[in-house]
Amino acid sequence: MIAATKNKSNKIFFVMYEDLLSDPKKHITDLANFLDVPYTDEFINDIVIKCSFKNLKDHKLDVCSIIDTDKKSTLFRKGIIGDWKNWFTVAQNEKMEAIYNKEMKDVDVKFKYE
Repeated sequence: MIAATKNKSNKIFFVMYEDLLSDPKKHITDLANFLDVPYTDEFINDIVIKCSFKNLKDHKLDVCSIIDTDKKSTLFRKGIIGDWKNWFTVAQNEKMEAIYNKEMKDVDVKFKYE
């Protein structure tokens, strides 16, 4: 990721989950343009609906349920911004921040956590 963010000639499409969640139509359209894929508004709207968190979570074919049929899938949790707080302790978050700040200091990408 560091090399990709520094080399602006790379053809890499960046989109943050939080941005995609807040304006899916815009970012799906941006992706179609990036890939030079012809599209209509109906096509983009169809992708937005089919790829919505709820539709993906409710999909009959959940890979995790195939692997472990006895447990409820953990592939999809809530699909909301900031849910990480329910999974990390304060100590884990502090450790993660320290590692992230060290390893990603040269990355020119601003992540949103809330």
